[in-house]
Amino acid sequence: MTNSTGMTDLFKFSDHPHDFLCKEAVRWLLGKGSRYGKCKVAAYEVNTLAISETPDAIGFSYNGDRLLVECKVSRSDFLRDKKKSFRKDPGHGIGCFRYYLVPEGLVAYDEIPDRWGLIYRTSKGLKMIKRSSPFPEVNRRAEIACMVKMLRSKEYEFLSIIQPS
Repeated sequence: MTNSTGMTDLFKFSDHPHDFLCKEAVRWLLGKGSRYGKCKVAAYEVNTLAISETPDAIGFSYNGDRLLVECKVSRSDFLRDKKKSFRKDPGHGIGCFRYYLVPEGLVAYDEIPDRWGLIYRTSKGLKMIKRSSPFPEVNRRAEIACMVKMLRSKEYEFLSIIQPS
């Protein structure tokens, strides 16, 4: 199911592969995102003017874990992501655990930055390739801004009904 560019054909699953991956990330976060237990709340594309980072998917667990999942459907998008200010200085980023979710084979294990995890979307579902290590410094203010946005916004009411498949 891989084409000549090395990208899995996500169009088999959706006309909007990035949205598809974001929703898959939320299901993963709610199902088994945290090594201590699943996240209790998760959403995708939480856009808040209070921060410069718009997470593709973010989840929060009872024990305080905050998991970020960045979904990339092209190599150029993955490479461009490394240039963002909050990637260059991880202390300005969100999530004490951070993952890339990409089509199988799009990004190699050794291309993933330190502490980041890697999840492949295969024809059979999601496959953990590399676990994230905890980030010692995070932008707590931005994480709280995401959580407040999720709590106040009617567009995230679906959170309580999305269950892992």
